[in-house]
Amino acid sequence: MRIPTESCPQIRKALSRLGALALTGLLVLFSLLSVGCRASLELMAQKEIGKRPVSRVYLSGLKYFEDLMNQGKVPGVKSPESVVQ
Repeated sequence: MRIPTESCPQIRKALSRLGALALTGLLVLFSLLSVGCRASLELMAQKEIGKRPVSRVYLSGLKYFEDLMNQGKVPGVKSPESVVQ
């Protein structure tokens, strides 16, 4: 069966759209997978940090400093957004 030559550009255009849609779907799937892996790795890291007493002291100090920053009580720091963590 022969396809008329005038419909070939339409077929190519449809296949191009289908390919773009498939690529977009794969990128979305990959993004969701990577976000899920990152969240689970962060949770595992938090659990491991919580097991070590020195880490707990460090994190509580960091939290205290962050609270002071948010209240504007840290000299030389105008806003919490200006501090690089």
